[in-house]
Amino acid sequence: LGDAEPKAVSALAASRDGSLWVGTFGNGLFRIHPDGTQSAYDEENGLLQSNVRCLLVDDRDRLWVGSKFGLNMLEDGRMRVFTVHQGMPNDNIQCAFQDHEGNLWFGTDGAGVLQYAGDRFVTFTVKDGLCSDLVMSITADAQGGLWLGTYDNGICSMDGMAMITTLDGL
Repeated sequence: LGDAEPKAVSALAASRDGSLWVGTFGNGLFRIHPDGTQSAYDEENGLLQSNVRCLLVDDRDRLWVGSKFGLNMLEDGRMRVFTVHQGMPNDNIQCAFQDHEGNLWFGTDGAGVLQYAGDRFVTFTVKDGLCSDLVMSITADAQGGLWLGTYDNGICSMDGMAMITTLDGL
């Protein structure tokens, strides 16, 4: 990627056109186009932070880039920024997921999980029934129910009805 210097890769995602997106720790974001050419993105051209934590290409082929300083969304070559200044409760993004209905979800380090509602973020925390506000991963089961992997309290479902912790053998 880029120059000959090895990169520490932190996240991968694929676009509909066959491009591969590569997030790194400290070297920003790279796009490997289907023809093998590369594009690079860093703090100098709009990326919030060169330490990329997660990548998601959504069903509209927008790229979401999560970092400790917020979210970038790249659409049609235009980089958009989402931070506390745009209404997010926390900039510290750990993971991203799109559910079967097209909803976008972002796990945070300390503010629970965020749902992007197209013009704002809706926050769900332990006050709403989550087992933790330190959400490290998100996935869905066969019925479309969301499950959260947490840093400090095992896994739990978004509906708050099921939690599995070390007390359950995790």
